[in-house]
Amino acid sequence: MNCLTTSTANDGPFTSDGYTFYTPNQHRNHPPKRWLIDGVFPESGLGSIYGPPGVGKSFFCLDASAATALGHNWFGRKTKKCSVLYIALEGKHGFYSRIKAWEAHNETAMPSCVRFMYNDLDIRDNNAAAKLAEAIMKCDGDTKLVIIDTLNRASPGADENASKDMGQIIAGATTLQSRIGGLVLLVHHDGKDATRGLRGHSSLLGALDVVLKVEAVGKHYQWCVVKLKDGQDGIKHEFKLVETTYTSDDGEIGSSLAVVPEGSSFIDEKPRKPLGPNQNIVLTQFKILMSGRELMGEPDKIPYDDAVKAVQDHLAHLDSKHRSTRAKEALLSLVKQDYLLIDADQCLSLAAAESEAQ
Repeated sequence: MNCLTTSTANDGPFTSDGYTFYTPNQHRNHPPKRWLIDGVFPESGLGSIYGPPGVGKSFFCLDASAATALGHNWFGRKTKKCSVLYIALEGKHGFYSRIKAWEAHNETAMPSCVRFMYNDLDIRDNNAAAKLAEAIMKCDGDTKLVIIDTLNRASPGADENASKDMGQIIAGATTLQSRIGGLVLLVHHDGKDATRGLRGHSSLLGALDVVLKVEAVGKHYQWCVVKLKDGQDGIKHEFKLVETTYTSDDGEIGSSLAVVPEGSSFIDEKPRKPLGPNQNIVLTQFKILMSGRELMGEPDKIPYDDAVKAVQDHLAHLDSKHRSTRAKEALLSLVKQDYLLIDADQCLSLAAAESEAQ
C-alpha cells in the first residue's frame, strides 16, 4: 500500500484484534475537547488542586462543586451541570458549617446532587476503587466530578516519593475515573521546595490532565492553572475568603468562610527580576550546553542532576565544596523565573523565549 494514498474520514479506521488505527483525516470525526468548567477543568480526566496548608483549598473545591452541580458560572466561566461527590477525608466535622456558610453567602440551598462521603479510602486498592465507582453510579449515575480531599488521606501509609506507591495511587485514581467517565480531582500539598510543585514522585504530574495551584498572595488568595492538556496554562484568578455567618438547622448562629472571586482571569506577565552573578553564569553555561546538544542531534533537555554537574565547575569564584549547592539554587531560581522549564521527569530545558533569543 502506498503511504501517500489519500484516505477520507468516511473510509473508517482500520481495526484488527481489538486495536484501531486512525489516519489524520479520520480524526475529524473525533469530538473537540469538552469542558466541565470552561477553560479550566476538562469534562473527563485526572486532575489535582494543590497548595500549602491554610490557603482555602477545601473551601475552593466546595465552591466549584456547588457551582457545577447548579450549572452556574464559576469565576465567570460556564459550567456543565452534573452531580458531584466530595470525598472529605480531612476536616469532615467542619463541612456542615462550610455548607451552611456557602448557602448563606450565595442565598441559595446547596443542591442535593452534591454528595459527601466520609468513609476511609485507600485509592491504591484497585478493587476498592472499582467498588467505589460502582457505588457512585448506583447512587447517582450523573456523577461526573469526584473530589478526593486529600491524596495523602486516601493513601494511608504510602510513600509519596516512591515510584511504586505513586504508581498505585495513579492506577487506582485512573480506575475510578474510567468507571465514572468524568473528572477525578485529587486535593494535594506542595513539597518542601514549593518551586518544584506537587509533593511526591514526579510521575504524578505526568499522569494528570489538569493541575491548579491555590496560594496566598498578599491579603488575598489566587488559583493558577499550572498544567492543562490541550488548554491554556498560566491562567490566574484572585479570590477572597469572607467570614460568613449562618443560622443552623437548630437555630444556632455560626460562622465559616465563603469564596468570593475578585476581578477577572489574567495571565501574569510580570517583568523578571535582574539575575544575580551565579544565575547569569549558570544560564549562560546552560545555553552553551543546549547549543552543543543541538549540534550533536541530542534532545533539547537534560536531567536536572546532569545539568548541575555540567554547570557547577563554571562557578569558579566559589569554593569547590559550595559549587554544587549554588548551582542547584541557581537552576531552580531560573526555573521559578521562567528562564528554564522542568518537566515531570525532572529534565531541564530552555523556555521558549530563551531558545528564540539564542
